[in-house]
Amino acid sequence: MPLRHALKSTICGIALAVSLNPIASIAQDGPADTAAESVIVQTDKGAIRGRVEDGIEHYLGVAYAQAPVGDRRFQPPVEPMAWDGVVSAEQYGSRCIQAVVALGSQFDTKDPPSEDCLFLNVWTPHSDGDGRPVMVWLHGGGFAWGSGSAPVYNGTNLAQRGDVVVVTLNHRLNLFGFTNLTEMGPEFSDSINLGMQDIAEALQWVHDNIAAFGGNPDNITVFGESGGAAKVSHLLAMPAAQGLFSKAIIQSGADPRALDASSIARDTQAIFEAAGMQEYDPEFIRTVPAELLVERAINLFKGNDEVEVRFKRTGDMEAVDMAARLRTVLDSDTLPYHPFDPITTPVASDVSLMLGWTKDEWTLMMAAEDPEFINMTEEDLERGAASMYSGYGPAILAELREVFPDYSPGHLAAALTSAETSYETILAAERKSDQDPPVYVYSLRWETPARDGMLRSPHSLDLPLVFDNVELSRDFVGPGDEPQQMADIMADAWINFARFGSPQRKGLPYWPEFTRQDRAVMYLDLDSHVEHDPLARVHALIACARLESGMPSDATEESCD
Repeated sequence: MPLRHALKSTICGIALAVSLNPIASIAQDGPADTAAESVIVQTDKGAIRGRVEDGIEHYLGVAYAQAPVGDRRFQPPVEPMAWDGVVSAEQYGSRCIQAVVALGSQFDTKDPPSEDCLFLNVWTPHSDGDGRPVMVWLHGGGFAWGSGSAPVYNGTNLAQRGDVVVVTLNHRLNLFGFTNLTEMGPEFSDSINLGMQDIAEALQWVHDNIAAFGGNPDNITVFGESGGAAKVSHLLAMPAAQGLFSKAIIQSGADPRALDASSIARDTQAIFEAAGMQEYDPEFIRTVPAELLVERAINLFKGNDEVEVRFKRTGDMEAVDMAARLRTVLDSDTLPYHPFDPITTPVASDVSLMLGWTKDEWTLMMAAEDPEFINMTEEDLERGAASMYSGYGPAILAELREVFPDYSPGHLAAALTSAETSYETILAAERKSDQDPPVYVYSLRWETPARDGMLRSPHSLDLPLVFDNVELSRDFVGPGDEPQQMADIMADAWINFARFGSPQRKGLPYWPEFTRQDRAVMYLDLDSHVEHDPLARVHALIACARLESGMPSDATEESCD
């Protein structure tokens, strides 16, 4: 089958909807502990009260915009109104409306879903000082679900470890954040890329207020994984976000291109028609129940954008279809450029970048779909490969056999599907390296022993390592000392990149910048090392497959002969 945009969308989202439950032991923050020390910070709109736990100040559920409800539904975000007195910031705010409500304990916030969800969370060692590096996290879940208050994103350990300020946030999702109403009527002329507009608004709040929390507004790093990584990609092309961060980290989700706005406008029209709007009615749009819209969108998209998992189609992961269909779109005002196509957007010309992927991205999704994927036969593997990458699947598989000679057919199947992620990571790195700021590329190679090693280095394995949440994540990272050793490596590298613009760390080999000539990739493992242009032949064949299928590609007919 031809390569499809849904493949990338799905790896940005499907991992969060699985029932794999890899981090069962994480505990969710509950109501504020009355014995905890309170602390008050003055924001530009009023005072908020947080709490101190484990030596770190927590400010949770802080509104960075007014609730997008009533007349503000499907409208750009508006900054909060000022208030008198002190507002509590001791509990997480609601997660945004989404189709998936039980995501496995590593992502299950237990917060009720609501349209009133534009909140952020701040962890800081002290709300004073000389100005610490600020790390703003964008959650995964494709563009359809997720929350910045998921347990795996708890910023306590990262803030404590690196003397940094950590921020996570919620933004509008699925049809509330990524439909396109601009063609419907004048009341919604700016109603496009609303989820991304929310993120830009949150970054503006951080820039304006973070000094009061001990952070440096001139040293802000935006980082994210999976769908969050795709959002970081698109922030690099948003004029509204320009100047609000100086560094970015893209983890397992480099996204070179936005979608076509007209296609999302047609999907938007279809959603409202399915919900009962026969002709344009602004009042209907503002008042139709949110649950009805989500339900009709799922039913509308179900089966329309199926994806390949273990070489068979799946139409039952309903919200995945929504994640694949409703995403960022090219728009002259909010997103006038593709992030990395055909060149890196000029909006990002002064932003340093670190980006990478996990070695076995798709084992997580394949295990969720069918835990027996590791027992796949050679015949299954070869038959599936023949249907992928516009006929280039067998040639790509042959190259992967050389790269991973000890892999079973099931793990080779995962590698074959995962290759799209590494391809787009390197493509983004190439094009970003044409600008002046440094680019650093990594691949996580350490393999988790959890589930008898079946997952190897799966999608989202980096999360508990980067956030230094190993002890909360043993079901996913496994027992023993190795997981914490990897967390020491990765959390420090991420912190150093945020602080200095370079991920160099004592005990890690020299990490050179990625250039088109040198093409250095740090293989992160207990014994980390640098590889130059890894998977080069695999990526060349994928470029040929894209050319064959009519997708944008740097390949030429001559190079693919």
